[in-house]
Amino acid sequence: SLGAVTLEDAAMASFFQEFFGTARARGAVACFDPNVRRPMIRGGFESYRARVERFVGLVDIAKASDEDVRALYGDHIELASIAGEWLDRGARLVLLTRGAQGATAFF
Repeated sequence: SLGAVTLEDAAMASFFQEFFGTARARGAVACFDPNVRRPMIRGGFESYRARVERFVGLVDIAKASDEDVRALYGDHIELASIAGEWLDRGARLVLLTRGAQGATAFF
C-alpha cells in the first residue's frame, strides 16, 4: 500500500508512478490505497490530492476508506461521486470501505 509517506516524497512518488505505469502496460494488475494520514501530509492537501488522482489513473484497483476520501475532498463529499471520478481517471475497480458499515465496489 502506497500512502502519505510515499507520495509526500517527490522522488519516491515519481518512481512509483513510473513503476505502476510500466507494470500496467505489461499486463500486471496494479492496486493503490492512498492510506491518508493527515499529520504526515506536509505539502498541502491540494497537491497530495493531485498525486493521488494521478496514481488512480495508473492502477486497476483503487481502494480507499471513507476517511481517506473525506481527508482529500472534504467532509461533505459524496463517496459515489469520487468513485465515479476515479473510474473516469482510469481505475477499473474502486473499493470504498466504511469501517463497520462494510465496503462498496464501483466498476
